[in-house]
Amino acid sequence: MQMRGNALHQSLNLLLIMVFNFALCSASSHAEPNKWLLFRGTPDGAGSSDAVIQLPLMLKWKFQPDIAARQHNIPPVTDGENVYYACGRTIYAINCEFGHMAWAYDAPQTIPCSLALVNDLVVAVTGGGHIIALKAKSGTLEWTFRAEAGIGVPPIAFKEHIFVVTHTGTIHLLNAINGEEVGAGKLPTSVASMPAMSGDWLAMITSGRRMLITGLNQTEKGFKIEVLANSPLGVGSPPTQPIAKGSFVYVGVGHSLCYYDVRWRKIVRQVPLSGISIGAPALRNNVIYIATRDGTVHAINIQDNKEVWQKKLGQRIYSGLSASAEHVWVTAGSGILYALDIDDGKVLWRFRLGDENPHDQTTPRIYSPPTVTGDGVYVTSSDGSLYAFTSNFIDAFPPMLVSASLRAPSRDPNYFVLYKLDESKADGESKPIQVPGYPPIKLLVNLADAGSGTDPAGFQATCTRLPQLPFEFDEAKGTLSLNIHVPTGKAARRALPDGEYLVVVTARDYAGNVGRYRLRFRINNALPLPAPPEEKPAIGVPTTPGGYAPPGEG
Repeated sequence: MQMRGNALHQSLNLLLIMVFNFALCSASSHAEPNKWLLFRGTPDGAGSSDAVIQLPLMLKWKFQPDIAARQHNIPPVTDGENVYYACGRTIYAINCEFGHMAWAYDAPQTIPCSLALVNDLVVAVTGGGHIIALKAKSGTLEWTFRAEAGIGVPPIAFKEHIFVVTHTGTIHLLNAINGEEVGAGKLPTSVASMPAMSGDWLAMITSGRRMLITGLNQTEKGFKIEVLANSPLGVGSPPTQPIAKGSFVYVGVGHSLCYYDVRWRKIVRQVPLSGISIGAPALRNNVIYIATRDGTVHAINIQDNKEVWQKKLGQRIYSGLSASAEHVWVTAGSGILYALDIDDGKVLWRFRLGDENPHDQTTPRIYSPPTVTGDGVYVTSSDGSLYAFTSNFIDAFPPMLVSASLRAPSRDPNYFVLYKLDESKADGESKPIQVPGYPPIKLLVNLADAGSGTDPAGFQATCTRLPQLPFEFDEAKGTLSLNIHVPTGKAARRALPDGEYLVVVTARDYAGNVGRYRLRFRINNALPLPAPPEEKPAIGVPTTPGGYAPPGEG
């Protein structure tokens, strides 16, 4: 029995070595510059594009679906002509240039994951087990296939075929032209990630936190599907989407980036991370870019296992990231799209979703990775809206002043009062609002830029009668917070002297447009501290001008 086991082990290793040799000769793991055909761009899951993108980007258009989603997390795919994505059970094709809807198709059930583009077909899977192929140009139905169980992971392309895995672990390999099944197999468990392909084998993360390696071999009768490895990945948080390259699978597990060697069917190396890995990492030129939940992006060279750089964004991340020729693209849960320098991680550009409609009280969030092409970068927000960013656009307007208010103490030390301020006119005829000078007083300025985005490095603030004006910028809220006080050099602050104060706030966007805003108010220490309103707002409800906010908020 031992001899038979050794012989089986040797034959399996031989099969894997043959597969590895094929994998080393496989095509580039980078998506075509103007296309992004699968969930992670290419079948290996690298999330990388050869696109060279010039910064700054500008918001080109925004498409809103017929019915808003509650927690949308499906990124789009594109063939360079249209952008395709699903919201609910509707598949949309949006023109890349103008943002107009080219067509829409209603599927029988909800579509829970990203689409795939294969041979001019848009392929979608539903939670009820339908596999649907539509003509990319027209949206007409080409063929359908009904699996025996629901599907929750995106399909991928394999040699002019469609590869899908159901909730119960059944593999279906379909001819992309007519939808006929050319191969099938049963996995030992269900799958939780999109398969990552290297040559003729695929890596999948199972719902039981195991690494499943599956071989695909073409025979005279069709394709033979077999399980080559089924290895545990340990306990803890769910693993990230895998990346397959050569004989390795790279996957984030807990606080580590793990190197899984398919030849030995186990993790052979672990590189520590600052936090818990999440989403889908990206691979470009032998460097893995992986994010952690606390908002840190790590760049790790997989040849020497050394960290190239680390960047803390200060915003929580719930999805994966993508890479282009010169940038790493990160989406934060708070609704911010970042472009980092691929060489050192420096933030080169950022855009806050919601700036296109700053008076809307809802805050867009992002739970999906970006789609990156030379024509544009595409992002879907949590309500299912699709945003298109491009370099080939004009931003002629500076950041907009949305609102401004003074936050000052009330009689109740647990609450502050907000005094709404209007931008002062050059003639100075309008009378400024009067407030008591009891500290601490903050000036809160909400800014938005719907073009290229507000550049935090472009802020300046001056105030008459005060030698300095410290300020902070909240990226997620778009709020500039300025401390209005007399510097004493000590922790205690004294009341502001009576008189009129003029604050001039300068803001710049990434296109170089500059806006200056004049805000006046008068300090009158004869005024008593105001009483807070009788009704206190529910926790989490934004305050309105003239209302109040708990300490540390507003």
